[in-house]
Formats: sequence, C-alpha cells, structure tokens
Amino acid sequence: MSRAATARASGIEAADIERIETEELNPTLGQLRRLASALEIPVEELLSLPPSPLACEIHLTSGGEAASKAAGKVAPVPVVSGQIAAGNARIVDEAILGWLFLPREEFGHSSSNLIAVQIYGRSMEPDLPDGCVAVIDRNDRVITSDGIFALRDQDGGCTVKRVEVLDEEHVALIPSNRSEFKVEFWKLSAGESLGDRTIGRVV
Repeated sequence: MSRAATARASGIEAADIERIETEELNPTLGQLRRLASALEIPVEELLSLPPSPLACEIHLTSGGEAASKAAGKVAPVPVVSGQIAAGNARIVDEAILGWLFLPREEFGHSSSNLIAVQIYGRSMEPDLPDGCVAVIDRNDRVITSDGIFALRDQDGGCTVKRVEVLDEEHVALIPSNRSEFKVEFWKLSAGESLGDRTIGRVV
C-alpha cells in the first residue's frame, strides 16, 4: 500500500506514517493498532514479533481418569489456513481449520507457540513431501544451518527452505530437492533483518 492509501485506511496522517517509517516518531499503541488493521496484519507481525499462541481447551465428556491422563499426553496444535512452500498464500492465524493433537513427548521440547500448515510443491522433498502438514515453532526464529525455516517473501508470500546467511544483506534459500530446484537468493531491504521475514522453524 502507498503511504496515502495507508493514511486513508488508518486515519493517521501520511506525514506521520513517513516519520514512523524513518524512526523519527515512535508510534503510540493506538496508532500501531490502526496501522495493523489498515494493513490487515496482526500487530505482532508489524513489530516483527512472534504471534501470540493460539489456545485450545480440551473438554472430556466421558472416559474418566484414563482419558484425562491420555489428554495430558497430547499437545494441541492449530492447523491454519493457507498453504506454504512455493506460492503467495499467507499464513492466516485467525482462520483455524482444525487441530492436531500431537504427542507431548515428541513436541514438548518446542514452545507452546506452534502452528501447522500444509506444504505444497516438491522443492523440499524428501524432507517435506508435497501435501504434508508441517508444524512450525513461531518462537524459534534464530537461523541455523541445520534447520528448515518458514519465511515470508517481500510480497508476503510464504516459503519453507534451509537458509544460509551470506552477509548482512543477502541470504540463500536452499531446497532439499537440488536435482530439480535451484537455490534462491534474497536481498534484504535497507534496515530490514532476516528476523523480519522469519515465521519460525519447522519442528
């Protein structure tokens, strides 16, 4: 969106938006909320913070003590709308399609800020086959060479790749399926960090 369009949608003067962008003005919480609403993104994304965990309560209607113990051994993870890997679909936290109940012993080391998203495309095979569902820890956004990460491109689309930081401005996105897919290179904008683009680690 242009500054003028953002100003119209948020009710904040275009000059103030420019001052916020150039860090001459610290926005109030109210201004941040209006900007996030105008841009149709959560405030957390505007601030490049991990989104708040999505909560799930488990209510047992029968089964007694054995069912209660079994319920305590699973971690509920929301399956959110949108696909991820090669397209321009966004992860939409508010659109929960359902829940996965995963074993705590396997996913207990991860944070409580997990989401599940469908992967499409073959660039990460065999690690992430086309059509599989990947679980992403949105609190783990520190890039390491051994991880697979979900990232946003400059247009807001989402992808999952291994990441190699080349220098302060350049990163390489490395597919697992190197026989069919090439390494992508991203150049970060001035003042932008890779953390701004990182959604989380695939766990």
